[in-house]
Amino acid sequence: MLTQRAVVAPARLARARSRTRGLARGARAQTNASQTIHDFTLKTLGGGTREAPTEGADLPLSQYKGKVVLINNKYGDDLVILGVPCNQFGHQCYDKDFELLNTLKYVRPGNGYEPKFQITGKMTINGEDEDAFWTFLKRAIPYPADDNGGRGDDFIYNTQPNSMPLQWSPVRRSDVVWNFEKFLIGKDGKPAKRYSPKFENANLTADIDALIKA
Repeated sequence: MLTQRAVVAPARLARARSRTRGLARGARAQTNASQTIHDFTLKTLGGGTREAPTEGADLPLSQYKGKVVLINNKYGDDLVILGVPCNQFGHQCYDKDFELLNTLKYVRPGNGYEPKFQITGKMTINGEDEDAFWTFLKRAIPYPADDNGGRGDDFIYNTQPNSMPLQWSPVRRSDVVWNFEKFLIGKDGKPAKRYSPKFENANLTADIDALIKA
């Protein structure tokens, strides 16, 4: 326990030092009410080898107009799933795109596995250098519907494993706290709901059905 506290302490000190900066950045202008995910272009996951890596292609989200989108790490053409790799949560994501694809195919789950959903290039989700796409999502829905929001910044520290410091600064209440947080997007491109990492994917059915029928 003493060792764990010693490791966590730097993150808490960093939070204290960056609180003023975090509050200042938290006061940035509100997201334009007319903005949607369709205004963003991401990158697909690249491939290749260590000697000859290939960059991902442009992924304009405008192609998903009229479709419900689940952004995360049984439906057909009415639902699109986007998986977004990020290395800010325990350094669990490989450095290069081709390493991630090869790991999925040959290691875990292995056996030639190939994702049946779209995976983007690696992105920065939290902190000073976070991608504008994630700033948009988090401003639209500041915290997951199932996490009893409003518990303050300590919620982030209590959710992350206690054996490692946080991988970003400044820390904000709206930050994604761990792998497998999910954002559900309506056909109009507007974020509809956000779910914590603990929310089971099987329980998304009712919300997805409602958006598809809307």
